[in-house]
Amino acid sequence: MDKKLGNKITLGIFGGSFDPPHLGHIKLCEEFSKIITAKILVIPAKTSPFKIQKKNSVSDEHRLEMCKLAFSHIKNVEISDFEIKSDDISYTYKTIEHFLEVNPDEKICLCVGTDCLETMECWANSGFIFEKCVIVAAYREHESEHSLGEAMERLKIKYNAEIIPLLYDPIEISSSEIRYILKNGEDASDFLSDSINSYIRENKLYGEI
Repeated sequence: MDKKLGNKITLGIFGGSFDPPHLGHIKLCEEFSKIITAKILVIPAKTSPFKIQKKNSVSDEHRLEMCKLAFSHIKNVEISDFEIKSDDISYTYKTIEHFLEVNPDEKICLCVGTDCLETMECWANSGFIFEKCVIVAAYREHESEHSLGEAMERLKIKYNAEIIPLLYDPIEISSSEIRYILKNGEDASDFLSDSINSYIRENKLYGEI
């Protein structure tokens, strides 16, 4: 993607459960960092409103430490424990609201996948998110650009949303798949960075339900 967001944005947000953070997460964050020159906060969620806590999940502290290991090499990235420290469900609008309160002049860019873009209207206070954030919608090469365009156009008309598409070639894996692989005593190293693979082994994570 040639278009850069430059000085228009003062803060990027890249959130997720990161249970564990894998090469797919890392690659997307790297692509996000190529188009945004501002600081990017990687924010592991405390409890997602769309997910129930899995028995095979690990502690917040482990997820936070793994994020530090996984993303620290990316320019301008910082790991935030804001949602981890909260006792509340991790609603995106509350996170955005917090950082705007800290710095009212902040212009925030939120990175989401196209699957999230198509369901964002179901998020709590989604109108606030579209009003306050530039949305970078990361879509895969095999996904329909036409379908993405329709979703973008609808949201632009309804919310005056500013949405920028980011085409990238993903690593097709999910954290839940990795947890399943590890739970069964199999090797998931092809989908994890060396540092995360070592951390999981050293701390004996995901091996037992």
